[in-house]
Amino acid sequence: MASSISEQKTLEKKIKSFAIFSRFSIMLLQVVFNVIIPDHDAMVFNPPSTQDEHSNSVDRLVWIVLGGLKRWDGIYFLHIAEHGYSYENCLAFFPLFPWFVWAVSNSVLYPLQFLLNYATVILLGAVLINYYLFIKSAILLFRLGMKVTENDTISYKAALLFCINPASIFMSAPYSETLYLYLSLEGMLSVEITQNVFGSILFGLGSATRSNGLLNTGYILCQYLKTMPSQLYETFKGMMFSFTTLLLSFCVIISKYIIPKLIILGLSTMPFWLYQFYSYHLFCTARDFTQISKSVQDYGRKMGYKLVGDGLSSWCNESVPLAYSYIQKYHWNLGLFRYYEVKQIPNFVLALPVTVLCLSMVISFYRYNDDVLQTFGLKLKYSIKNRMNEKDKEIYKFQGYKLFPYIIHTLTLMIFGWLFIHTQVLTRLLFSSCPVLYWYCAHLITQRAMSQPKVNKYNIVSQLGQRALYTTENSTVPTSPVRNMLTIQILQFKNQNLVTQLVLLYFLAYFTLGTTMFSNFLPWT
Repeated sequence: MASSISEQKTLEKKIKSFAIFSRFSIMLLQVVFNVIIPDHDAMVFNPPSTQDEHSNSVDRLVWIVLGGLKRWDGIYFLHIAEHGYSYENCLAFFPLFPWFVWAVSNSVLYPLQFLLNYATVILLGAVLINYYLFIKSAILLFRLGMKVTENDTISYKAALLFCINPASIFMSAPYSETLYLYLSLEGMLSVEITQNVFGSILFGLGSATRSNGLLNTGYILCQYLKTMPSQLYETFKGMMFSFTTLLLSFCVIISKYIIPKLIILGLSTMPFWLYQFYSYHLFCTARDFTQISKSVQDYGRKMGYKLVGDGLSSWCNESVPLAYSYIQKYHWNLGLFRYYEVKQIPNFVLALPVTVLCLSMVISFYRYNDDVLQTFGLKLKYSIKNRMNEKDKEIYKFQGYKLFPYIIHTLTLMIFGWLFIHTQVLTRLLFSSCPVLYWYCAHLITQRAMSQPKVNKYNIVSQLGQRALYTTENSTVPTSPVRNMLTIQILQFKNQNLVTQLVLLYFLAYFTLGTTMFSNFLPWT
């Protein structure tokens, strides 16, 4: 069964150490590559900031160390934190992360403003927030894995894999992925322990961080669909039905079950709609833009951007005025099959590994849990198919009904990514949203993952495997703070099977190459 509290704390300390080590590695790599490789002129959004105003030697040192992280979309988030939503195209970047950066930079880090330039403090605040939340997310992923898979080894390895995941650079740079993942994992864990109100609030904050946060509502909805039939049965069993009792029963169902659950579900989407209202207020009502600095105004005029106060935007007159969908379509040319051009083939190739992983995971899940899919995850019992032989039973089998919403969530995002968005973004979209990907990869690199009848015959590690987890880890004294099951496998790469080698190579290659490309403004995921 699950490890003791002390053993779990030991594993969490190892995860924390490895997360710190991986963030230090990212920082070191981006500094080195940013220094030795000239930046590519990507001709992207790069408005003026206070970076060059009153800079001193300490400012320049910070920018040497962290400058390679201010790239691509990170520039948008830092601009919003520093200047607000001055341009209409900035509305595609949801507000919680830049507002959080602004709040930290003007509270906890406020004393640094007497030493450093304001833009430097903003960048430092963004990096420190992501550094802290990355470590917390690694531990949360482990705890969620323990709850869903009921398996120490898979949960532990998944958290270690997260520390070197293919989207790592985006979780150190001033992007919203880390905050979104943290809120999602905390919300999922809350739902797993039936704290739906708190989970809904966290999902709501996630929907104010990234637009795909709306999909997390499905986790709460799935749980309600599973539990409501039994609740209704307990409420109405033994009742003699007549017209009056049917009417009363209908009122009870509406007042006791439907309305409260709709309110809770509404909490998980309300911040998204509040942000849309805020966007409408900014660009669909007459406003003065004198509060925007002249340099920011001049850059906007030069680039042809629409500024706050420039009058009504075209999307303001739509029946449902959503700034986000308009900007994605007309500023980034996103839409059904719009990205399918010959020149984009390299970007599709970048998304192939994570796509193969997703499809492999779905096929593996269906192979052992087809009845779960057939009942849309609502069946309460599970039975092994007679066609499975003894060897099949030794292979990893998902905790079907628990994992069903995670599988559907991942599959939905993957399909949406291939149809509607810049496909290379799929890597960071999935690895910052879908914990089941890490669990599946952990399974792939875990040999002879056996069933465990003592807890659940569909569990994936034997008692022997659990003991090996601790004896392997603690047999050598003293141990390195980054010595763990994953690093041992990496160091013994040649001894691993082909699937394990491919998974490890994918994680390590994207971890390193992604940092190199990103820090020099070269196209990446």
